[in-house]
Amino acid sequence: MKDQLAIEPLAVSVNEAAKMIGVCPRSVQNYIAENLLLSRKIGRRRVILVAALKDFLRRDHPSPSGFKKRC
Repeated sequence: MKDQLAIEPLAVSVNEAAKMIGVCPRSVQNYIAENLLLSRKIGRRRVILVAALKDFLRRDHPSPSGFKKRC
């Protein structure tokens, strides 16, 4: 039986990123809009590089200015 390696994704969707860091998707979109979290567009889809998400979590950052608790 071959050992199967778990493949970690290089990028995740806004919803997946929100689940990973424990916030709602709108908060992730706000972080992107405020240039606090880097993202990329692939076709119509917006993705966040996992490396950018880890870097974001290492830094201190305020809540986005447009933050409203809606989640």
